[in-house]
Amino acid sequence: KLRKISASKTSKTLTRICNFSEFLAVQKCKNLVELEKRCKMSIWSQKSALMQPRTDRLKLVSCLLSEKDSVDAMAATLKGADSLLIAVGFVPGNPFKMGEAAHAVDNVGTVALVDAAKAAGVRKVVLITSILTDAGAWGQLDSAGYKVTNAFGNVLEEKLVAEKYLRKSGLDYTIVRPGGLKADPPTGALYVAPENSLNAGEVSRDLVADVAVAAVFDAKAKNKVVEIVESDKDGNAKNGVFNGLKM
Repeated sequence: KLRKISASKTSKTLTRICNFSEFLAVQKCKNLVELEKRCKMSIWSQKSALMQPRTDRLKLVSCLLSEKDSVDAMAATLKGADSLLIAVGFVPGNPFKMGEAAHAVDNVGTVALVDAAKAAGVRKVVLITSILTDAGAWGQLDSAGYKVTNAFGNVLEEKLVAEKYLRKSGLDYTIVRPGGLKADPPTGALYVAPENSLNAGEVSRDLVADVAVAAVFDAKAKNKVVEIVESDKDGNAKNGVFNGLKM
């Protein structure tokens, strides 16, 4: 029941956490070395115009997270980090235990990470969830997208609990809700929408990773919930949140 987590740091002590068995932040990463290179490129592109970070200090730290880990233990792992990216999610398996698994990872596990970040003095938390996480707030409970996704252990309901917890934590946060994840590189422009406005669409995992890193550095993303997909038309990222993010 252990879930592998990886964290990466720069001189700005950006910490990136991904559950590799469910959400591979960069689809083409075959190992941790490739992820390190990808993180380095993403961070460089965000900061190079203002300041060149010490990308030579980018490192990956592996650890194991299980339901037995205390918040104090996770906080010790996060100590010294400036920012945390949370992209954990349960892996559908036994159909009779999906609800239990979704609750443990997307709800309880994420809440524990938020508590650990706060205890460790982390400044910024970026949480990746999904479009339609708060479907009930805008009359989308009967939408096809919500029904199909939530059928897996009521996962969207569990993610919503974690989102609300983060929003009340007092931490600087950004919640990124991507559309359906696809393995291929981006074929469309980045389209950023406010919360509870997208009920369909797809987005490359590569693009989600770039947006997650951008959210750490873009002050306009502070305490915001954004939804992202790829557009077959021109994107709007240059004029909104993530200003300057070039895809």
